[in-house]
Amino acid sequence: MSTQITTAFVQQFSSNITLLSTQKGSRLRGSVDEESVTGEKAFFDQIGSVAAVERTTRHQDTPLVETPHSRRMVTMSTWEWADLIDDADKVRLLADPTSVYAKTAANAMGKSIDDAIITAATGTAKTGKLVGRQLQCWLPIRLLMGVLT
Repeated sequence: MSTQITTAFVQQFSSNITLLSTQKGSRLRGSVDEESVTGEKAFFDQIGSVAAVERTTRHQDTPLVETPHSRRMVTMSTWEWADLIDDADKVRLLADPTSVYAKTAANAMGKSIDDAIITAATGTAKTGKLVGRQLQCWLPIRLLMGVLT
């Protein structure tokens, strides 16, 4: 038996690139309204909920139900992601990482969208006619946990 056989042992490398544990896309994006905005701020008129009044007698007066109106201001933010692969580096690789980089970028953007939604849902909401009032707006944790699980 040769004692030098170990020099002929080989090492195998995968020709695939594996993504490590990461969130794939946005989990919360479908839970919010999306609208195209031009400018650094946008204002949205809102109507609150109301309840019907039960009729208890014939010919009773029609009840007046005050429908609550409000206006909410939102501000825009920009998110970016970039990574570069030199053509000279691609030649030296067993697998082309271009498509995996694209998936990684999409995942990073999705996670950033979720972070922005959570920040907006648990942050201060600017509301009112002149949008000068500050209203603390909290998303119930049970709703948040229901979406995340």
